[in-house]
Order: sequence, then structure tokens, then C-alpha cells
Amino acid sequence: MDSWQKIDQNSRGSLTAVSSIDFETIVRLVADPITGRLLVDSSGGSSLTIFSETPSGAIDGSNVTYTVLNTITTVLTFGINGQLLQPDTATQTNDFSTSGNTITLHTPLDASLSGRPFTIVYTGVGTPVTGVGIETPSGNVDGSNLTFTTVNTPLYAIIDNYVRFNGFGYTFSGTTLSVDPLDPPTSYIRTVYSNIGTTFETPTGVVNGSNTSFSVVNAPLYVIIDGITAVSGFGYTFTGGVITVNPLAPPVEYIRSVYSVGSGGVETPTGTVNGSNTNFTVVNTPQYIIVDEVILFSGFGYTYGGGTISVDPLVTPQNFIRSIY
Repeated sequence: MDSWQKIDQNSRGSLTAVSSIDFETIVRLVADPITGRLLVDSSGGSSLTIFSETPSGAIDGSNVTYTVLNTITTVLTFGINGQLLQPDTATQTNDFSTSGNTITLHTPLDASLSGRPFTIVYTGVGTPVTGVGIETPSGNVDGSNLTFTTVNTPLYAIIDNYVRFNGFGYTFSGTTLSVDPLDPPTSYIRTVYSNIGTTFETPTGVVNGSNTSFSVVNAPLYVIIDGITAVSGFGYTFTGGVITVNPLAPPVEYIRSVYSVGSGGVETPTGTVNGSNTNFTVVNTPQYIIVDEVILFSGFGYTYGGGTISVDPLVTPQNFIRSIY
């Protein structure tokens, strides 16, 4: 086992993964700014969903078999108590193998690890409780083509690493996405679409850099203001269908409200927020968390196990922490 390596939250480099099924297929990972989840960009315009969960099975020093809710296609991270477990490859036996939704370890986990953070992040075949999907639109990416077609209606598009919303960088009608002539993709274009769980709405109100009141139909889980993630009490307040933005940071370009369309919600974890405490308890298993305007997910910024969120010491909350479940 190797120790977890810290991830530089300021890094903008792309992440890639290798399929644990054929040990050859390379997939590109994109961080979704709306939900904070990693999205797998697979070839041929198909889409996959990333799941993060605690495998089911006894940690008793003898059991070696664990199961997850969905069929595993690629294991991205798998570890217990801060230690990384390595998947077998086509030519080398390491710590575990996978088949369907079953994980088989070659060495039992010590019983002393029971109750410690135990998380697997993987791409899988199944229906997520909360999530989004990613699609590669059809069309030439050559720095001049502006017209692309999609199967799914996009929540937003990612064009050469920049997030664009409908009306801000592109327009969408039917199945056609028309990119702003000033911003044709030169490297890639991807669309992010709702896959149950969460979606967003555009609050009603004038965006002019001074207006702070916006009305919504659905109670927000959180709000994105000009690219900054805000939660109720930190960046805005919400009551009676009205979002009131902090007057020091009214939207200049756009505002979007992210809300639940499934059984999920937002929870304030129990624990002291003082810039040093790293352990917080929750009632509901988090899909991801928000720490001081930054979206984090299990294995990248925190670990989760047995009702406890353990935040990376490098990103301990100073103002607030919220769990999205």
C-alpha cells in the first residue's frame, strides 16, 4: 500500500485514469463545477458516471470480499484509513481485483481498521442517486466550426477548459449547440447534462453588478455567482423564494441556483469550524462537500467512513462546511 498523495487544489492540469478492466483504455477526467463530481470523458460520445461509496463487507481480519452498488468499469481510487490499495493489472498482481460489483482483496484487512474511512471511487454502470453525465458533442473541433449536436440537453458546456452556460458562450435549440463565434473550440468541447439528482435554474432578477435580490422556484442547495460557490449564510440568504446576495459580491455576469430533484439535500456537519479541526460527523452519506467556497469529493479533499468526514489538513474549513447528499 502507498500513502495518499496530496492534491494541489490550485492545479489546473488534466487527470487521467486507466481502465481496470482491460488495463489499457485511457479516460480523461473533468471536474464538474456545478456538482463537484469527477466526470469521465470516454471516446465515441458515450458517458459514464463516477460513484463514491463505502464498500459493503466485514473488516474482520479474514473477509476478502466486498461489494458496491454498481458494476465497476474503472477504479479511480480505493483506500482505507489513508492507505491506497492498488488494483491488479494484466501483468501484475497487486492488492485487489474486481468483477461486476465485487471487489476481492488478496490479503484480508486487519480487524483494527474496522470503522476507519473506507472509500472507493469508480466509474460504474448504474443509476446515480445524485449526479450528472458528460457527452462529447458531434462536430468538428478545428478552431472554426461552431455547430455541434448532442443527444442530451446540456446543463452547460465546457469548451477548452472554460465553463459556458446557454446564452453565455453558446446557444442551444433542439439538439444543436451553437458556439459563440468568438469562442470556437480548438481542443475539445463537452456538454454536461442532468442524470437525475441535481439540476439548476436561473434566478429571476437583474444581473448588473448591484442588484442583490433574485427569486427562484426551487429552494437552492447552493448558488454559483460568477463562478464562486456560495451556501446559505455565506454569500447569500434565502427565504420565501428569494435569494439575497451579499451586497459586497453581487453578480456581474450570471447567477445560477443548484437544487435537488431527487431525495438529496444539504446538511451542516457537526464539528468545530476553526481552521484546524478536520473531523465532522453527518447523518447522511455525502455525495460531495463544500468547504469555504470550494467543492471537494471523497478521496480528493476528504475521506468518509462511518458517519465521519475527515477533511484534508491542507483545506480545513475556516468559515463553513456543507455536505451535499
